[in-house]
Amino acid sequence: MGVRQQAGLLPSVALFRFSEDNRIVEHSKLKIDDVEGVTVVTFPDLQITSADSITGVWDVISRLILPGGGIRLVLDCSQVRFLSSTALGGLMRIARKVRSSGGELRLCSVTPAVLDVLKLTRMDKVIEICTSREEALRGL
Repeated sequence: MGVRQQAGLLPSVALFRFSEDNRIVEHSKLKIDDVEGVTVVTFPDLQITSADSITGVWDVISRLILPGGGIRLVLDCSQVRFLSSTALGGLMRIARKVRSSGGELRLCSVTPAVLDVLKLTRMDKVIEICTSREEALRGL
């Protein structure tokens, strides 16, 4: 795998690592894995707060979701300690896009503070939240 920028498609300040089949598998704020046909996105950053970082993160995830593709997507939030309102809005847009493409979205390993915010905003009613990555992968 080599590191390069994908010109014109994603924020120019971010570096991406591509697999041999030209899929993004790593971003400075994300790690993307394929686990038996399920796309698992891990946020290695403890806080996703700046508007530019958030936009870049959601842009990368959005590009994984193809119309009618039926993506099975797990977002591993084990390292996320805080979500801004902008991040919550991006998460809602991702949830809608996944649903409209015929896919399924699950969050896993959500920290207690983030879970409180998701419950307060009632996003736990829209997005399935699992306690572990294994639980999220089960049945997808």
